[in-house]
Amino acid sequence: MTTPTTPLREKMLIDMALADYKQSTKKLYVSAAKGMADYYNRSPEFLTEDEVKHYLLYLKDERKLAKSTLRQKYAGIRFLFRNTLRKPLGVFDFLKAGKERRLPDVLSRDEVSRSIALVKKPMYAMVLKATYSGGLRISETLNMCSYDIDRERMFMKVRLGKNSKDRYVPLSPTLLAELERYWRYDRPKVAGTLFFPGRNLVDRSVSPETVRKAYRSALEVAGITKKIALHSLRHSLATHLLEAGVSLKSVQYILGHKHLTTTLIYAHMTDAGLENLRIEMDKMASDL
Repeated sequence: MTTPTTPLREKMLIDMALADYKQSTKKLYVSAAKGMADYYNRSPEFLTEDEVKHYLLYLKDERKLAKSTLRQKYAGIRFLFRNTLRKPLGVFDFLKAGKERRLPDVLSRDEVSRSIALVKKPMYAMVLKATYSGGLRISETLNMCSYDIDRERMFMKVRLGKNSKDRYVPLSPTLLAELERYWRYDRPKVAGTLFFPGRNLVDRSVSPETVRKAYRSALEVAGITKKIALHSLRHSLATHLLEAGVSLKSVQYILGHKHLTTTLIYAHMTDAGLENLRIEMDKMASDL
């Protein structure tokens, strides 16, 4: 069932398109605005600041939304009032949802290998291999084209990463061989340069949700009960690289993080680092 189009919704969508927001962000922001409109059963353009405050408090205290979800709701409603309605309400000057400092679940190297091996469709398995081996976001993997592979320099160009930035990541000989074999034998026989095209589509990739479903099924068959998403493959590679002794700065470069502090989270997740810590703590305890 499609959401009815209203003039305000259309105006908000145009504003977000001009601001170059991603489709996923646009969906979240429109959903946030619609939730408030449904709550009061009238258009947000007729709401007072007190009503907006009451609704935001309702999301926080009554619905008890997770902080990450709250941030999305706040951002969507803030965009609506500040950019589309041109009503810069004072509440947005101090509105904060904070951040939850949760460490993501990661897979061991054996779990990565076992789970991907259980993915039945070759295309989906190759998506997962490229995502892990390159430390990519799923959107970056699905954007991959044949001309992104630099065989001479052994680099892969990652196009349209976070904040629409391009970057280069080292291309391993194993991944190159896998991609070449996949292109020759398993890639759908359609025109175009995309590695992972959708069915009968030249310029659109396969849906991320389709890959997610295939991977979820493989994880269940593998008996892996951790809370794992496609993005967990990126987390897992970063952790495995640090465990193998790769420098934090190099991992930052591969992942395309703007700030080293973003990459530092993986330093707290390495088994090797924890084992060294256990050894040193045991030595100190032995001296008591």
